[in-house]
Amino acid sequence: MPDSFILNLSGSGRNPGEEDVLLAARRYDRIWQDSCRNLNELPVPLRLHQEDFAQTLGIAVYDGGSEDMAFSIGGKRNIHAISRKSFEKAAKEVGLGAKMAINRFDAMISGFEKALISAGKELKAQGFAEATHISESILHKGGIARQ
Repeated sequence: MPDSFILNLSGSGRNPGEEDVLLAARRYDRIWQDSCRNLNELPVPLRLHQEDFAQTLGIAVYDGGSEDMAFSIGGKRNIHAISRKSFEKAAKEVGLGAKMAINRFDAMISGFEKALISAGKELKAQGFAEATHISESILHKGGIARQ
């Protein structure tokens, strides 16, 4: 369970004469800064851009999606253009050794299918009925045959 807290909005003018209580949870994709704007005298957090597996890999799970990622690896944004060379180039760009980048690339590739299938099953068991279908779709659209 993430950090959660109660906000008492009574007296905010929203519902005069009624108690307004809100259960809020701290989110991993929000940050607070001194420069945050206020809404009804409450600070509004800034949203951090987050991507899911399909977005990160640039795989279009749903019709109309894109195979271009929101970021580049070694100057490549299209998932089909990314290779070991892309990771080597990206490593050099950020000051890492090519061997370290290639080792990470190989580990990621070798464990991806198993991790995605496992995550789909775990999420389905938690009540996300479409999770296994989505993981299968990602594998299918990515050209990965299930073993």
